[in-house]
Amino acid sequence: MNLHIFGHGGSQNHGNEAIVRGIKSYFPDYTVILHSWSTNADKKFGLGKLCIIKEQLTEDKGLLFKIAKWLSKNTPIQSFYNRMRYKNFVDNIVPGDLYLLEAADQYYEGSKHIEMYIYLNKMINKKGGKTVMFGCSINSDILSDKRVVEDLNRYSLIIAREGIAYDAIINSGVKTRTILSACPAFMVEPEKVELPSIFDKDVIGINFGFLGQGNHIYTKIMMKNYDRLVKYILKETDYNIAFIPSVNWDRKYTDITYMKRIYERHKCDRLYFFKEMSVLNNTYVYSKCKMMIALRTHTTIPALTVTTPVIMTGYKTKTTGVYRQMYEEGEDMLLSIQSLTNENELIEKFKWLEENYDSVKKDLCNKIPKYKEDSKKVREEVLNLID
Repeated sequence: MNLHIFGHGGSQNHGNEAIVRGIKSYFPDYTVILHSWSTNADKKFGLGKLCIIKEQLTEDKGLLFKIAKWLSKNTPIQSFYNRMRYKNFVDNIVPGDLYLLEAADQYYEGSKHIEMYIYLNKMINKKGGKTVMFGCSINSDILSDKRVVEDLNRYSLIIAREGIAYDAIINSGVKTRTILSACPAFMVEPEKVELPSIFDKDVIGINFGFLGQGNHIYTKIMMKNYDRLVKYILKETDYNIAFIPSVNWDRKYTDITYMKRIYERHKCDRLYFFKEMSVLNNTYVYSKCKMMIALRTHTTIPALTVTTPVIMTGYKTKTTGVYRQMYEEGEDMLLSIQSLTNENELIEKFKWLEENYDSVKKDLCNKIPKYKEDSKKVREEVLNLID
């Protein structure tokens, strides 16, 4: 019996890489087959050493494929394209194997994504496989759709990665056994990389980038807040600054483009811009930073795993959910992009963390080891599904 991971977009988003590494750490004695949309990136960042990597998508060619793709983009008809796009994957479903959806926030990505996962979940179950929704974030608005509730009831197990998702699922009428456990990415361990000379002093790590899922209208105010923060740190403190990208799809959907704008504006010997690295190397860098200011959840999570305090500047429910799992009381280090009203709000969060740094750091050092250990319960839960 093998374990399969599906719904994996590729390691250009190093959160995807982290989740795969985390899942594999729960099941070191099992063969894990990774069905990927971006096999070259996964091999580049080392997932081929952990998993058998297979292409999840059928090659896009032929007239019927073009027609199906056009219908998918221009009409509500999605099923025809899904049947063609995932034919090879569906044809090779193994009865009795476990299929783990790299869930994360996949169900936030819009109706076409949801249609795709509904289709794949149906086909895996129809062909005798079992499905697990692994490490999901989802909110009550999405669960108001009856099709989504029906889809979640096809899974044999749902693992919510934060409390908001767990509560939403429990209160939605979903009957599938649902448990709460840390995102698998919390299991990632750092891998040493050579550090630049700015780390001779305390360093503030910074991450931000494009805003997805219709939130691009908040880009301007977000950029102003990060710009003012960098200016403040350089003028009013002795800290150095490291810019650390986490997502790099292409020129439009990459952290690098947005971070470079502010890096170039303030460029000096107290700033350093890291090249794209694996999540293992990034985590090592986070561990050497005094604190992080991060937009990406999968900058936040690996930084927390190495007990580096993080100011979270998110724009999704999952950010609030992860924040509350870690910090519990108050929202002094949480900044919702959608709620920004002026250019100095991030500076105020930074000042608060400076003043309360020792207590925040101590709390993380006490909490993280137990949090990671408790998350290992998912292994038993998943393996209980094997006949």
